[in-house]
Order: sequence, then structure tokens, then C-alpha cells
Amino acid sequence: MAAALVIGVDAGGTRVRALVADVAGTRLGTGLAGAANPVSQGRERAVAAIADAVTAALSTVDDPGRVAAMVVGLAGAETVADDLADAVRSAVVDIGPQVRTELRSDIEVAFAAGTSELDGVLVLAGTGAVVAEVREGRLRRRLDGHGWLLGDDGSAMWLGREVVRAALADLERRGPPTVLTAPVCLALQVPAPLCSASEPGSEPAVVAILRAVYASPPIALARLAPLASTMAAAGDRVASELIIRAAALLLDEVSMLRAATSTAEVVLAGSVLLAEGPLRAAVRAGLRTRFGVEPVDARDGAAGAAWSAIRLLDAGADPAVHAHLVATA
Repeated sequence: MAAALVIGVDAGGTRVRALVADVAGTRLGTGLAGAANPVSQGRERAVAAIADAVTAALSTVDDPGRVAAMVVGLAGAETVADDLADAVRSAVVDIGPQVRTELRSDIEVAFAAGTSELDGVLVLAGTGAVVAEVREGRLRRRLDGHGWLLGDDGSAMWLGREVVRAALADLERRGPPTVLTAPVCLALQVPAPLCSASEPGSEPAVVAILRAVYASPPIALARLAPLASTMAAAGDRVASELIIRAAALLLDEVSMLRAATSTAEVVLAGSVLLAEGPLRAAVRAGLRTRFGVEPVDARDGAAGAAWSAIRLLDAGADPAVHAHLVATA
């Protein structure tokens, strides 16, 4: 009899990625689709996007009837109706009602993407940020992840906002000078002559920056986050202090969670922490010096969801299967 297949789905607010694999961890197909956020886009559109990605992933599989389990990782899964995963299964014509289907938090599948262990701490910093404790593969406690307005400390949104604040403080002479100012002006399409803090034209520059920022959705600030790392690497003191602050915010939350658990596993996830640069280096160094932990990376949430689906079928699945699954990401 041919081996059973599983489907893992990483459904995010930007895109959906689906992965089909066999229970030995061999990847057989992937699919992509647009964003799937049932809160901002509505349930029907979210289900349709997930189903599109799954259908695309199954298009290279000879016998979709072999699919035995599917796990869908979704941001804010705890606030979504439990039957959303069933709705996805029903929307994918290539799989039947016998497929065991579960909806999981994106935190849980991100953690599973980094390790086969069931207990540990996830440190995620992408557009948003959250630090979470995972026990028995399920989310037990989370710190932050409250969105750009109320939290997400250490995220791309946080860094982007702080970069702009530093540039404004420089232009208004109420903060230290920083080389961040010129690239902020360039990124926001503010004319370069306005952005010299040594010129009387700093007030027009401030107005131009404010207009550019408030004319865009708040999430647009996240695209300025790389400036902090770039200028910190170039030796700018203000940018370096931002990186130190971001790392400290994340590490302090790790400290709070590790005080409640004896597990040593720490998984890093999200574009901010997975990109090589001073923030990633600072967080990794802090984890080693403060906790004696060498963190592992979670680079493929769909693989984490697929591993979770394999464990639905076999709770004692060999960790070597996980290693094979994520190594081919």
C-alpha cells in the first residue's frame, strides 16, 4: 500500500503556502495563493485562498486520495470558528471527508517548523512580534503580538516607526544626529535638500515626512526596518541603540517565559530575526549568554504544519522525518 500523504498550510495575512508531503517527510508539491485573513477579508475569501493553495500543491500528486491529514496554521486561529479547517477540506475537491483536519495557531506551526521537540519558546519578529511558550506542541502562553498600535515590540513595524522618530528628532534638533535621516527621506520620497539638519529647511522636511507617513497605511512603516540594521552595521550610534533596544525587548520576554519552564529549546522565526544582520546576531548572542541556548530557525511554516499533520497520524513520529522535511525547504 502506498504511504499516506499529509498537507501543511501556512495561511498568513500576506500569502498562503501549502505543502504536500508523505509521512517519511518527502516533499511532493507546493502551492501559493493570496492572503487569508478571515477577520480582515472575511471567512469565504480566506477559505477560498487556502483551498486554492492546497489545490495547487496537490496538482503534482498522482493520487490525492492518499491524503490522510491536513493542518492549517492561521494567525489568530484561537479567535476563528473551529470548523474553518473543515470548510477548507470541503472546498478542496481532490480530498475527501476522511481527511483528518485541524486548525492550529501560526505560532504552533512556526515552532514546529524549527524543531521536532514539543516544548519550548518561539521568538517571532516579522511585521509583528510575539514571544510564546509552547507545551506539547500547543500554544500555552504568549507575550505581546498585540499589533502595531499597542505592541509588537522589536518587530519590523516597531523598528520602522523608531527609525522615522529618530530622523524627526534629528531634523528638529531634539535628538542626536543620525545617518538614518537621509535614507528615511529617500525612502519616503522627501527631496534630499530638505533633509539636511544643518539647513534651516528642516521644518519643511519634517512636514514632508509626516505627510508621507500618514498618507500610507501604518504597515508601510515596516519597510523602513532594514535601515536600522544597515546603519547600525555602518556604525551609526542611534541605529545601533535601536537594535540593542529591540533585542532587549525580545530577550526580556524570553526570560519571563523561561522562568516558567525548564525546556531549553528556542526557535527563531519571522523575517526580522531570520535575516542576517545585527539584530539577529544580538538576539542569538543574548540567548547564548543569558540562557545558554543555541536557537534554531523556523524558515517554513508550511513544513511545520505538515510535521504537525504527520504527528496527527503518528504521535511518535521519528524526529529524523522532521529533519528531512525541513532540510529540503
